[in-house]
Amino acid sequence: MIWPPLLLADPSACLRWRVMHDLLDLPAGHAELAEVAALRPADPLAVDLLALQRPDGAWDPNALARSWGRGSRLTATALALSRLGYLGLDRSSPAVDRGAGYLFSRQQPDGAWPLHRDEVDNEGEEDAPAREGYSMIPLQTAFPLRGLAACG
Repeated sequence: MIWPPLLLADPSACLRWRVMHDLLDLPAGHAELAEVAALRPADPLAVDLLALQRPDGAWDPNALARSWGRGSRLTATALALSRLGYLGLDRSSPAVDRGAGYLFSRQQPDGAWPLHRDEVDNEGEEDAPAREGYSMIPLQTAFPLRGLAACG
């Protein structure tokens, strides 16, 4: 059985774009690829996720809690960008651009991102008490980098 025709019959514009781009290796200027690319933001797989983005570019972890668990806006934004990248959206998408802008605005001078507990526990509190625990974990940088890489 040949899979591309079956996959191209799917109603998801994101899936059809991935098949044309990744499996069939159609060139960037191909008319069908451009047509399907324009439909991706309206794909039901992307619409719900795009609707949850905040004006500052972040995704609210409470809005995503049912499917992704508890976390910070930083982690939720990184995971949302990873998912959008998987769906074929890249930095030419305004939502991806705003999300990347949010991640870069939270990046620290040493190149890392703040730990989850710092962002949640101390957000908006100038005199928040210091807490014991890790000062660095690999995932604090891995998740944002993965989200950015997924979207180009």
